[in-house]
Amino acid sequence: FSFGNGYFGLHYLTTKNETDWGNGDTYSDTSDSFFIEIGALKGLNDFVYLDYGINYLKGTGDNKSAALSFGIGVTTFIK
Repeated sequence: FSFGNGYFGLHYLTTKNETDWGNGDTYSDTSDSFFIEIGALKGLNDFVYLDYGINYLKGTGDNKSAALSFGIGVTTFIK
């Protein structure tokens, strides 16, 4: 049984949120985090693949959030 072609990705994310409360008050927040993904692409035919894997998100600095998730979907490629 073949699990498909494996992949690994490491991403650095910076997000900035701004909220205008409408009364002259605003709130601004910047957050940094790392996103790690490990998965596999299982070929259904020459162009369509089942994409499944595990994703881990970890905040840095004041952002102490962390999340672990499992993803599954369909990915297409043009050859």
